[in-house]
Amino acid sequence: MGMLDGQKLIDVSLGPEAGRSHFTFDLGGQLETWPTGDDLTEEQWFIYGPQNVFGYRADGRFSKQPADTPRDSERWHGPI
Repeated sequence: MGMLDGQKLIDVSLGPEAGRSHFTFDLGGQLETWPTGDDLTEEQWFIYGPQNVFGYRADGRFSKQPADTPRDSERWHGPI
């Protein structure tokens, strides 16, 4: 992960049918994610912005909400 330090995220590609993600960075760095267990409702990753958090699950569903939203109030949409 340290090799991505200082690189700017420029693209995210999602493969909801397989629960995969591919991140591309400006200096050539790449990162791939995929489900690690049997629970497809488990979150794979979050991207934190100044006011909102974007989350992605292994089942291809996503959420975008304020960072202070309680977990039991999160709304998931999709799949993308």
